[in-house]
Order: sequence, then C-alpha cells, then structure tokens
Amino acid sequence: MNRVTILLMSILLVAASLRLVALSTNPPSTYWDETSLGYDAYSLLKTGKDYHGNPFPILAFPSFGDYKPSLYFYAIVPFMAVLGPTTLAIRLPSALAGIVTTWLVYLIGKKLKDERLGLLAALFFAVQPWSVHISRAGFETNLASMLVALGIYFCLRAWQNARFLVGAVIAFGLSMYAYHSARIISPILAFVFTLDRKIWKNFTWVVVAGVIGIIFAFPLALNLKNPIIAQRAAETSIFAGTKIVEKSNALRAEDQNSIVGRILHHRYIVAAQTFIGQYFQNFSIKYLFIDGDDNLRHGSHLFGVLYYWEFFAVLVGLFAVVYIKAYAKTGKIILPWILIAAIPVALTTVSPHTLRFLPAAPAFSLLSAVGVGYLFEYIHKRWRKIAGIVFSAIVIAHVVAFTYTLFVIYPKTSAIVWQYGYKELVESIEQLRKPNQHVFVTREQGRPSIYFLWYTKQDPHDLQQQDVSLKKDQQELLEFGPYTFGDAIPLEKSLLIASSPSLVPSDVNVLKTISLPTGEGIWSIWERK
Repeated sequence: MNRVTILLMSILLVAASLRLVALSTNPPSTYWDETSLGYDAYSLLKTGKDYHGNPFPILAFPSFGDYKPSLYFYAIVPFMAVLGPTTLAIRLPSALAGIVTTWLVYLIGKKLKDERLGLLAALFFAVQPWSVHISRAGFETNLASMLVALGIYFCLRAWQNARFLVGAVIAFGLSMYAYHSARIISPILAFVFTLDRKIWKNFTWVVVAGVIGIIFAFPLALNLKNPIIAQRAAETSIFAGTKIVEKSNALRAEDQNSIVGRILHHRYIVAAQTFIGQYFQNFSIKYLFIDGDDNLRHGSHLFGVLYYWEFFAVLVGLFAVVYIKAYAKTGKIILPWILIAAIPVALTTVSPHTLRFLPAAPAFSLLSAVGVGYLFEYIHKRWRKIAGIVFSAIVIAHVVAFTYTLFVIYPKTSAIVWQYGYKELVESIEQLRKPNQHVFVTREQGRPSIYFLWYTKQDPHDLQQQDVSLKKDQQELLEFGPYTFGDAIPLEKSLLIASSPSLVPSDVNVLKTISLPTGEGIWSIWERK
C-alpha cells in the first residue's frame, strides 16, 4: 500500500472508532423516535408492514402524529435481520453513513484540488463533533447527508463524464426519502451543480438523468397537500398558521397603525425578515464553535458543532476560496453547498438546528482544510515543521477533550433527554408483574407505549390485527395487552403503576425505583395497599 492509502485507512479507522465504540450504550438510551424506527423496522422484517399495518410505506411512516421519510426504516431492516431487534441495529445505518461520508469528503477534496486537501478534509470530518455526535444515534438526517455528499461527488465527476449525472440524480433522489430538509436542499444543489456547459453537451445523459429525477420527485409532488408530506411543514414552518400575521399586527400596533408602519411591517416584509434572521443564526460563532444548538440530544453543550480552532481555519478558508485563484473551483462547490443547506433551517421555527443543517457538515470540513492548507503554503519552510507540530498538538488536544466529554461526561448529563430508564422500567415491570396483572404507566416522561412494544418484543402481527380497535393519541397507543398509558392515575388496587417518584402517594407499596446515572430517581413502580 502507498502512503496515501495508509493515511486514508488510518483516518477511516479513527472515524469508525469514534462512531462505533459503545454505540449501543452511548447515547445512554434510545429516544422515542429511535425506538419507533426500530419497532417499525422490526414490524417490516416480520410482516412487510409498519406496526400500524401499512404495507411497505414509500413516502413516509406515521410516527406520533408526524410522518417520517421512509428510507432509514428500510436501512435498519438488514441489520435487524442479522442482529435482531437491538439498539445496535437501529444506530448502525447512521454510524456507517458517517464513516462513508468521511471517505466521500476525501474523494470530493481530491477532486476539487488534490490528495492533500482530500486527506486533510477527511481527517477533520472524521473527528468533527457535529458528525461524530449525530452519527452515534438513529438520526435519519445522517443518511440523507451522506447521500447529498454522494450526489455532489457524482456532480463533480459529471463535469468530466456526463454519465455520472445519473448517479448524482439517484443519490439526490434517495436523500429526499431519507430526511425532510433534503427535499429542499437536494433539488437546488442538483440544479446548481449541473449547470456546467460540459454536462449539457451530452444531452442524452441529461435527458436520462432528468427522467430519473422526475421519477423520484413525482410521488412527492403528487402528495404535496397530503398530510404525509405537508404535516411536518405545517408543524415546523415559520409561515404556518398565523404567527407571521400576529407578529405583523403587533409591530403595526406599536407604530400606531400608521401608513409607514403598515408598509414596513407588512406580513410579507415580516416574513422575509424572519427568514433572514433565522438564516444567519446558523452561522453564529456561538452555535458553530462554542455551544451548538439548544437540544442536548444534538450535542454536549461543551463543544460547538465545530472545534474552536476551526473558527480561524474557516475564516482563512473563506478568504482563500473567494480571493485565491487556485481555490476558485473549490469555492464554487463549498460555498453553494453551505449556503443552500441553511435554507430549510431558516424556514423552520427552531434555528439554528443541528440536524436540519447537517448536510453542510462535510462542506465545513472542506473549508477548514482549505484554510489550514492555505496557511501552511505561506509558512516559511524553516518554520513549517514546528507549525505542524503545534497545530497537531492543538487538534489532538481538542479531539481528546471531545472524546472524554463524549464517552465519560455526556452519557451522564444527557441521560434524561434520551429517555433513560425506559428499558430498566420495562424489564422491572415484567419481573414484578403478577400473572394477569394490568399495568398503568404515566405519560409524563413522554410516549411510553413504544418502549413497551420494543422491549417486550410484541408480535407485530398481533398488534396489526388489534390496531383499529386500540385507543390512540396521534398514533401513539394508549393501550395494548396488559398495559394502559395515560395521565390520570387510576384508583384500582389491583394495578401495578409506574410514575415519576414525585407522583407516588404516601400510602402505597413502592416496589422499585429506577434512577438516572446521576442518582436522581426517574421512575417508581408501585401498587396500592
């Protein structure tokens, strides 16, 4: 093997280690969306239907009043066939997508400039907090991001050989069935990166790719007003409901409904201002380099989505791709990639948002690599070795600190947002429950029924036969078998009850308390005297 191959394999080994080690136990539990993914995949494997009884859904799977794009569900199935219904099977597609994306970053960097840029960008992506963290959970966006990167790589190849355009369209098309934001990002990227004249000289391949693109887009376009497609947008869009109108009216009222105020605060102008404000929040220093977004599932809050040192690398990289001719081609890919990836985030009520912005993560690693590479070009040869040692020490220190945080600190501090304790709760109840005894579980911790389906390995066939008759709340089961889930705790003495310790009455028999890794009680199992 040559030196480049050895370096690339070493980088991929680092990427794999950070994403695969202790994957089943860190994050410390599967949150409800992961668990739903797992049980639906289990149902597909056993019955060819989701657990609600829908045969092989193509567009999306119903999930707690939402509809999740379908590709990740199908990606889990082969792993579940081999590994069984396990946490590892749920998370492996995401982890492997992160590793494959590392390789794609190398290929893209090499194609844009040279081996050095490819290797450096791949190394930065392999250890990037953003990618590593998201790769370790069953987040559908990681699969979509890999497909977006694959689509961009094929676009680069298509500039030299138009037949690669087919691969680009297939990758972009599949990404739209993996995650919601890709339905906005991928068509725009495909359009922007296929405007090259060399591609259009091979009109036959453009037509073939166009037909394939229409095939992928047609089911989505046909169902734009269907809840399967529209509901998520209705729930998350800044333009949904009356929010913009209410904000416009409030601003007009502050200006005493003057003519100028009515013009300046027109709902279209307010909508544009809201979008722009949301858009630029994704590029804040605090978000990118210090804290990440507010959701503890998306990061530790001890690191940004990028490392501190990448602030300077990104700035230099921006300068290089804009002003330095040798990096002009690189800039034509990286900048549109990042700028377009922020659009779906800006259209939603939560911004910045690490999951929705994730397709930009490879581009940021490429930009950091450009910055570092450009700086080292201008360091005198006498000092280059020393600078390399100092820079390597800084990077290694950051990676070590991040790794310690990820594997030692984070599992404890984040346990509650990962719905830690449900596995222990289900196992304990199954041990404590008397024959034919019914169980009541409160919903205060959120969506308990999916955990009981998953950890008790309920037969999907039986569940599908009962589905119509079972009580539900936004597709969440409120009952099945001996289990009932609700808010108001019943008074029957025969029930085995699970609730938070704070809801346990004083005159009952507490059979077991389940605690978080921090020692705080999260569940109590009890029955009335």
